[in-house]
Amino acid sequence: MSYVYSSPKVDWQIVLEKLDDIEKPTAQALKLIPGLKHGYVLSLEPIGADELGLKILEEAIQSLANKCNGAVVEWPSGTSKIGPKL
Repeated sequence: MSYVYSSPKVDWQIVLEKLDDIEKPTAQALKLIPGLKHGYVLSLEPIGADELGLKILEEAIQSLANKCNGAVVEWPSGTSKIGPKL
């Protein structure tokens, strides 16, 4: 699944891919949300995101967390839990 966001400088694309059923959530993710069953890869293209691109990515993550009652994000800098905003 993908979504395209147009801006004056660049078109951003958010890509959401479900991990295979064989690929289980990581131990870090399970520690933050016990019983977690599904994993997805969420990516932003083009890769070199400016402030607008990062804002779009953060909004997409928050939207998923809202719909799923929470999400775990594994960044290169570490793993964090994102709670839903009501």
